[in-house]
Amino acid sequence: MTRVKIFLIKICGWMKIHTLALALLLLIAAVLTPVRVQGQFSPCCTILSTGLGTINSSLGSVIGGRLTSIIGVLTVIQRFEQTVVWPAQAITHAHGLVGALQGIYTLIRNIFNIPISSATLANPMQLETILLSRNPGQIGSTTGAYGAVYGVVPLPQNA
Repeated sequence: MTRVKIFLIKICGWMKIHTLALALLLLIAAVLTPVRVQGQFSPCCTILSTGLGTINSSLGSVIGGRLTSIIGVLTVIQRFEQTVVWPAQAITHAHGLVGALQGIYTLIRNIFNIPISSATLANPMQLETILLSRNPGQIGSTTGAYGAVYGVVPLPQNA
């Protein structure tokens, strides 16, 4: 038993001295040892590739053809709308007409802004202000202002 111990001690001593060389040797052995691995081309990948190819071709031929037809129909509809339903020339003409009508209504609106008051005395000026005020709340004061200018209105039985 002592011989075996001595032999093991010698081997351990030799290993201590040559540790770096042994580590390098183990690394090279680990890298160069062939390992069995499964490659990229397995039956599963082949089946999956075939299925995806079928899906791609059916999308391109069946659905793609239908989408092309839909795009064609939408293009025809858009051309019809632009030439018949909403032609650019008619829209431009309508814009011009609206502009002309706005001009006419602006002139009419400006008529209301023309100052038409002509009274110079105090009582007629007050009556004129009430009548031209466009305020329905001043209708009650119309009788008094009228009476101040033209005299009191006779009662219907006295007229």
